[in-house]
Amino acid sequence: MSSINEILSPYTERKVCEAQGRIEEEVSSIANANGITLDEEAPFVLGQWVHGESSNLNYLTSILSDLRTMKEKSQWFESATDVWSKKFFVPSPVEQFHMNPALVDFSLGLSLCWLLLVLLLLFFITKGKRRR
Repeated sequence: MSSINEILSPYTERKVCEAQGRIEEEVSSIANANGITLDEEAPFVLGQWVHGESSNLNYLTSILSDLRTMKEKSQWFESATDVWSKKFFVPSPVEQFHMNPALVDFSLGLSLCWLLLVLLLLFFITKGKRRR
């Protein structure tokens, strides 16, 4: 178990950042060697997914060692590419809430009708007060 001073020391922080960066580089290198095309952000995102922003230097070192030894067979790389193959899919609100677009259009039209009704009522009420 690390002491609080070791966790907060600038030396440890620098070593953790270096290890995280090496993991990101190693993941990118393995991906390129296996013909996996990544855009600019992808190696960074995949590497972050692998190391999980951990600040445990021993843990990061073991991940890096596994990536260097096992390459594409590493459990870390396999899980990262599995996640990447799903492309971090974020569903649209329509898909996320299982909304029917026809019902959305209907509810929007209904809302606009209510708004128009309220505006007309306000118009007639204020018009009636102006005449007095």
